[in-house]
Amino acid sequence: MAGELLMSISNDERERTIFRNRRIALADQESNMITALRVAGTKEREIWHGIIADKNAAIADADLLRMF
Repeated sequence: MAGELLMSISNDERERTIFRNRRIALADQESNMITALRVAGTKEREIWHGIIADKNAAIADADLLRMF
């Protein structure tokens, strides 16, 4: 009787541990995805700002050439 109870408690603890580890793994995965999206968004904005700056510089150069 006591042995069965201990086995039952042991199985419950095992299942809880598996469930907890899965939750932790999913939370880590979600955190990694969010971080990756933030990094990608920052790089994309930097590239976009660089393109805009290059275009604005080209427009400014063209305007200067028209003045002379």
